[in-house]
Amino acid sequence: MSWWLLIALASAQAAPGSYEEALQGLHHVLGRDYPCFELKSIDWQKVGEVLLPRAREVKSDEEFGLLCMELVARLEDSHSYLMAGTAPPPSVPFPQWDPGFACLLDQNERPLIYHVDKSGPAEQAGVRAGMTVLTVNGQPADQALGEIMRQASRYSGYSSARYLRYHAAQWLGRQMEKGARVTIEVRTSDGQTNQLKMEATLGVRYLPRLPVPIPGIRDSGDVSWTLLTNNIGYIYVRRIGPQLIARLDRAVADLQDARGLIVDVRGNSGGGFDGSRALRNFSMTDTEEPARPRFKGPMAVLIDPRCISAGEGWASWFVAANRARFFGEATAGASSQKTSYTLKNGLFKVQYSVRPYTGFLNRALERRGLEPDQPVRQTAADLAAGRDTVLEAARKFLEEQRWNGSTPGDAKAADTSPTTLVPRNPLPPIPDAAELPGIVIFQGRYRHRSGGKDIGQPSELALVQSAEGGLSARAFLPSAGTTELAVAGKDHRYMEHRVRGRNDYGTDLILGEGEALFTRRGFRQDRDRRPLAVPKEAWFDPNTRPDAYCAANVLLRAFALQSGERREFQMYDLDNSGELLVGYKVKIAHAGKEQVQVPAGTFDASHLVLTQLTTADTWFKKRGGHVTEFWVLDNHVIVRVLRHREPYEMLLLDYSVPDKLAAP
Repeated sequence: MSWWLLIALASAQAAPGSYEEALQGLHHVLGRDYPCFELKSIDWQKVGEVLLPRAREVKSDEEFGLLCMELVARLEDSHSYLMAGTAPPPSVPFPQWDPGFACLLDQNERPLIYHVDKSGPAEQAGVRAGMTVLTVNGQPADQALGEIMRQASRYSGYSSARYLRYHAAQWLGRQMEKGARVTIEVRTSDGQTNQLKMEATLGVRYLPRLPVPIPGIRDSGDVSWTLLTNNIGYIYVRRIGPQLIARLDRAVADLQDARGLIVDVRGNSGGGFDGSRALRNFSMTDTEEPARPRFKGPMAVLIDPRCISAGEGWASWFVAANRARFFGEATAGASSQKTSYTLKNGLFKVQYSVRPYTGFLNRALERRGLEPDQPVRQTAADLAAGRDTVLEAARKFLEEQRWNGSTPGDAKAADTSPTTLVPRNPLPPIPDAAELPGIVIFQGRYRHRSGGKDIGQPSELALVQSAEGGLSARAFLPSAGTTELAVAGKDHRYMEHRVRGRNDYGTDLILGEGEALFTRRGFRQDRDRRPLAVPKEAWFDPNTRPDAYCAANVLLRAFALQSGERREFQMYDLDNSGELLVGYKVKIAHAGKEQVQVPAGTFDASHLVLTQLTTADTWFKKRGGHVTEFWVLDNHVIVRVLRHREPYEMLLLDYSVPDKLAAP
């Protein structure tokens, strides 16, 4: 009997409007709609097995609310939380009082004090910015951080561990009781160790987002700007609010003669923006609204784990457009489209994510966020001296650039020295199927489903066979905006893989024996035919999410399994950094012929079962034990794919070439 049937039977037996029925309903809805279980390796069935039985012991609405909060927190999603229905959300038991200091983390994950409340207990006890906290009330600082993270994540979801750890560092000195004694052991920037004692008398309050105050910049404002030394412009985008465009126009007008420009989104709490207009001030090619001021010089963007949601989406344009170098730490990785659900007993509502947001990139921001080109964290010496380590690294980079204001492609005007920051031209588009060498032997569309629901428009696939017998598979996936091309020789050995996406994103991978040449545009740093080591005797398999399974048309032909045969294969894909090729092992079994019904008809197909044997840290995580099934016709046309992880399904919807596919 399936888990969902058990839930349905339990729900039918629970009293209408009861705590049990309401919690079961919430668990079912989240399990049906939430899109990121696979991304986060969450076993939602096991979560239910642990939390659902506890509803029988609930004695009050407040206890029930806390249990609901625990369930929603298991999504590990910063945008999913409990809201008021007929009852207000309960108060969470969490430390609320501190002695007046806050920390961030250095390059070794040690807590550094960056903020001390003026005239607060901590300042009076001798606490100063730049001190490293070694212990809190006798407990090693790392253990104290871990305990705060466990407490906070029990009732609140965090899309990434770094976002949770950021808050834990800020809250390091907090206590449950007002006036509780706090003793910290610290090391000063010059290496001395001291023990400082104080009382936790300050309640929850706004903590600065910037590590060091900047004259003329409002830490809690929406958008503010100033001119730094050496003619470097600086814009702090603290919130993505309704005045964003107007404020950016003013900022760029004031700073457009600067030699370089820093855009700082550290601590950005999100909001909303007009994607077609909100970044026009920085575009090198956009010609709309010509009256608006433009900045065409070199740029740097500062990021940290507190930059979240629309802040990440807005900043992703600079990555997609290859418009700036990023400094700092990876962002929160929390950005999604949301909906709400009212529990069956009406006591509470739940907001939860239903679709990961991609910003201007071709992949989701959830969990991963935006990564820096140059990882930098604050140092104790800089904080003690009132210097912002990340800001100074960006300023140094911009001061070393030479830029004459020319637009991309103006070869005569541009300075082509190694330090010139000139955006590269995008890679050429992938040709249409009719333009590829050979004859189109198949052309069809596929329906895509995730979690039992249709997603996006159908994908398109064309297979082109060359005169020598080689195959090119070309797929277009509207929901992701990507076109993919897999090219194999007459022996079906993978030779080339290309991807083109939105905003000039593109990759080319030319595959050879023992080495591949990698070219990239529009994401992180550009690459030009960068050599990457290929794992020995391995096959390239570029899975993603969502997936048109373009490469599978090449690989399944190459594997050529017979009925009843089982074989193991070494595979490889780009790793999560996008800079290396990593290997893993799969097993494929031919389970025989069977009838399969898809929207295009009923067919006799070979049933192939692929099982992941080992794990690899790729963007689309390859984890041991995961299973994907394929149903393939004798002419190698794939009619159905079922990936069990979400589950994710691809079904042949219709076809125009050939005139007829073999059917029973």
